Amino acid sequence: MRFYLALAALLLPVAASAQRRAIRFEDYIALKGVSDPQLSPDGKWVAYTVSTPSLQDNRNVARVWVVEVATGRSRLLTGGPGSDRQPRWSPDGKTLAFISTREGGAQVWLLPIAGGDARKVSSLADGASDPVWLPDGSGVLVVSDIKWPENQEIDQRNGAYPTEARIWTGLMWRHWDDFRAGKRQHLFRVDVATGKSTDLTPVDHDVPTIATGGDGDVTISPDGKDILVAMHGDTTVADNTNVDIYAVDGPSFHRITTNPGADNTPRYSPDNRWASYLSMERAGFEADRVRLMLGDRRAGRPEPFDATAGWNLSVGSYTWCRNSRCIYAVVEERGRDNIYRIDVPGFRRTRVVTGGLNTNVQVGPDNRTLVYLHQSNTQPPEVWVAGKALTHHNDSALATLDLPPLEEFGFVGALGDSVFGWSQKPPGFDPTRKYPLIYLVHGGPQGAWTDSWGPRWNNQMFAARGFVVAEVNFHGSTGY
Repeated sequence: MRFYLALAALLLPVAASAQRRAIRFEDYIALKGVSDPQLSPDGKWVAYTVSTPSLQDNRNVARVWVVEVATGRSRLLTGGPGSDRQPRWSPDGKTLAFISTREGGAQVWLLPIAGGDARKVSSLADGASDPVWLPDGSGVLVVSDIKWPENQEIDQRNGAYPTEARIWTGLMWRHWDDFRAGKRQHLFRVDVATGKSTDLTPVDHDVPTIATGGDGDVTISPDGKDILVAMHGDTTVADNTNVDIYAVDGPSFHRITTNPGADNTPRYSPDNRWASYLSMERAGFEADRVRLMLGDRRAGRPEPFDATAGWNLSVGSYTWCRNSRCIYAVVEERGRDNIYRIDVPGFRRTRVVTGGLNTNVQVGPDNRTLVYLHQSNTQPPEVWVAGKALTHHNDSALATLDLPPLEEFGFVGALGDSVFGWSQKPPGFDPTRKYPLIYLVHGGPQGAWTDSWGPRWNNQMFAARGFVVAEVNFHGSTGY
C-alpha cells in the first residue's frame, strides 16, 4: 500500500502539469491589470489600481485596492460607475486622493481611510490627472488640458453649422493619437477645502512636457516652497528634444538646466538638500544614455553633476530613500528592468532586485524594504515586496495555463559585436519537430524586447498557436 501511495505522490506533479493548457484569447482578456502601487507614509499599506477588461464595452474598468504589507490581506476601496485610478496618499496617511470618472470627466476625489464616503474636490473643464500632494496637505497639484488660446479661428466657423474640422498653423499639432491643436496642458493647484483650482502655468507651453518626458515631471520641495517641472521651452517643439527643468514661480518660470538634450523627472531629496533629475546629454536624441543628475542645494549656485558617471546603462526612473542617503533606480539591463541602490554621497551602485521587469519602486521607512510592480513573460504584473508577491489577482487563472519561459540567446553580429535576443517555444514543444517561426522586430531605437508580460505583443499568445517566437535586440536597442 505504501508503494502505491508513494507512486501516486510522485505522479501528482506530472498530472498537475498535464492539466495545464495553452492560453486562449478568453483567458488573456480575463486577466486583471495590476498597476501603480503607492506605499503609505507609515509603510503599512499599499494602495494600487486593478483594471478589469470588458470586451463588450471595449474598455477597462479600474478600481483602487489596498493591501496590508504585513499580512497580504487586500480589499477593494472604490466602486460604482466610471473608473478610479492614480491613488496618492496624503502626507499624514489619513486620506487617499485618486482620479475618478464616476461623475463624467476625470476629477480628483478624496477618500478618508478611516471610513466615510469619497468626495469630489476638482471641477476642471477637461478633467485632471497625475495628482501630487502639497507637503502640508492643503492642496493637490494636477495636470489638465485647457483651450489655448481662448479665442481661436475655428470658433468663428462654429456658428449655426458647427464643424468637427481642426485648424492648425504649426507643430506639434498631434502627439501620437492625441490632437494638440488648440489646447495646452497646464499645472493646476486644487485646494482640498474649497475645490478652487488655480492655473500655476498660464503660458503658451505644455507644462509638463508631452514629448520626451520622464516618469513624473512635476515635483514639490519638502518645505512646499519650490515646484519643479520638465518643460519644452522652445517655440517649436517638434524638431528637437530640448526639454529643461524649470522652477515655477507664480506665472513666471526660471530655467534650472541648460543642457541641449532632454532633462526630465525632477525630484527633491526628503531632507531638501539635493535636487535631482534625469538627463540625456546630446541634442536630438530620444535614446541617449539617461544620466542621474544631482545638485547640492546648500551650495550657492549648485552645479549639477552626473551621479552615474562611468556607467554605460540608463536610469529609467528613481526614488529617494526617506533618509536621503540613497536612491533606488530602475535600470534596463539586457532585456530586464533591475533595481539598483545608489548611495548618496559616494554613489556606489548595488543591484538589489533582478529578473523580469521591476518598476514603480516605493521605499519603506527603514530605507531598505522595497515595494514595486513585478512582471515577467510568464507572470502579469502584481505588487511585490522584498522579493515576494504581495498581491495575487491572477494566481488562480495562471494555475490552469501552460506558459513556457523565455530563453535568452546571443550571437556575434556586425562589427564583431555581441547581439542578444529571446526565443519563446510553444507549450508541449517537441525538439524533433519543425515549427513555424514568428520573428518580431521592435521599432526604436528607444526600446528593446524584454522579459515582460506585454499587452501589445504577447509572446505567449503567439506561442500558444504553435509558433516559435524569436526577438532580437539589434544594435541600438536600449539596455545593452
